[in-house]
Amino acid sequence: MLTRRQAKLRRVALGEQLVEVSATSIDALSDLSLELVFSFLDTSDLVQASQVCSRWRDLCSSRRLWSSRTFEHHDSAQKEFLGVVRLLRRTHGVVPYTKVTLSIGYTWPPVSISFEDNAETLKIGTSSSLMHLLCLRNLVKDNVKVLRVIENADLLTVAEALVVWEAIASKTSLTALHITMCRNSILHGVTFDWPKRGSLHEFSFSVFNDARFGGRLCRPIRSLLSVHRHQLTRVDISPQDQQGLLNFVPRHLYTLSAVVLPSLIRVLKSAWGLRHLFLDSQYDNLNKSLEVLKQLLSLRLIRSLYQLDVTFKSGCSTAESLALLSLVGRLESLQWLQLRGVCCALSDPECGPTALKDLLTLRHVKTLSVDVEPSTFPLHALLPRTTGGVNSEPLVRLPATLKLLSLGDPAAVSERPCDSKWVQQLRSVMDDYQPLHVRVHGSCLEVQGSGGAAGKVRVKNALIVPHSADHYCEECRVGPATWLDYRRIYIREL
Repeated sequence: MLTRRQAKLRRVALGEQLVEVSATSIDALSDLSLELVFSFLDTSDLVQASQVCSRWRDLCSSRRLWSSRTFEHHDSAQKEFLGVVRLLRRTHGVVPYTKVTLSIGYTWPPVSISFEDNAETLKIGTSSSLMHLLCLRNLVKDNVKVLRVIENADLLTVAEALVVWEAIASKTSLTALHITMCRNSILHGVTFDWPKRGSLHEFSFSVFNDARFGGRLCRPIRSLLSVHRHQLTRVDISPQDQQGLLNFVPRHLYTLSAVVLPSLIRVLKSAWGLRHLFLDSQYDNLNKSLEVLKQLLSLRLIRSLYQLDVTFKSGCSTAESLALLSLVGRLESLQWLQLRGVCCALSDPECGPTALKDLLTLRHVKTLSVDVEPSTFPLHALLPRTTGGVNSEPLVRLPATLKLLSLGDPAAVSERPCDSKWVQQLRSVMDDYQPLHVRVHGSCLEVQGSGGAAGKVRVKNALIVPHSADHYCEECRVGPATWLDYRRIYIREL
């Protein structure tokens, strides 16, 4: 066998041309090729590779490399978890996530870290209060804008609860803070005065299982609202016995979520900048909630709302529903309206058309969502009437601005089918109002089966469009992301 030198001399003797083969630098690879190479590295090696040059640093921070990374550790791997925290708290070589969800409770594995939403959100779960504090201190970095703290179990001591509040208050870069507490939470009972720093714009406070705290206002949150009252534009207070916190919200509030209580009337009388309002009924007094809601809808400032969302946990009578729908119809500026638990008048065969007429005096509404059974919605009131052989105008006309009509309750799946007469009425309505899209919750519609299936099959959660299901019009493109979970059906295929 010839050695390499002998082979080279032989080729020279035969007059063959030598071709020098040089090694190709890894920098000659494209960005996508380098990302593919980096995808085989573990987290520690990936962070080390980011220190080579600025190009590698940017590629190692790619969201594609981090979106599927998950770290799970058991009690015997605390040292490894500390190493992961040290790596993730670095500024370079780690994807610049902007949202953090931090939960504490009885979980398995005891510690888990993962990336979601295309590595935009860092999700942390732990059953250790010390690990909870460690992550809160080190992984909520300066570029994080949204923090969600979820307490599934009461595992904190008083001292640890104070450290949690102090750590949250020290994150001055936060613009949105969402806190969920458990029943009898230590976080609620401690005394903490919020420092005057930061630029918080959104805040929400909720509890698990409608827990109550005995009527005593949460002092840390009351202090937070007092400090940031001139910056907050959105506030969501879910606990019924914590509605007194609304006394500390600013007058220029843009979005508010609250429980329908008499104290809310005083708050809304001075909320001159309010444009989005989300209301929930009381837990134990439906009649009182209805009376308060009627007073709220009669306020002058409410008429400038762009969005109204009303949810009642138990239904009201037909007469009360008719009165409420009439009051809602006076809010001329509304563009998005969602009603749940107060729409039974629309399902009534006698007063349904009248209730729909009172409601659709809204001339600027773009989205209308009601929780009535789709098969009982009075579509016939939207069609021309025939009296004595003479056609007359329909009793109700849809606003020209209406793009989406949503029927049914997403929380209670309906099995009541829509008959052929109702489907024919829907075709006629959508022919008269071309931009209209109709969303139907539940298994109410039947379509022809595909893929060899015989006969018709039930469809759960359908979006009925006035064009081919493969086509996406302007309304389809700007629709909510939840439309992706609905079966798109062309109206002529029903």
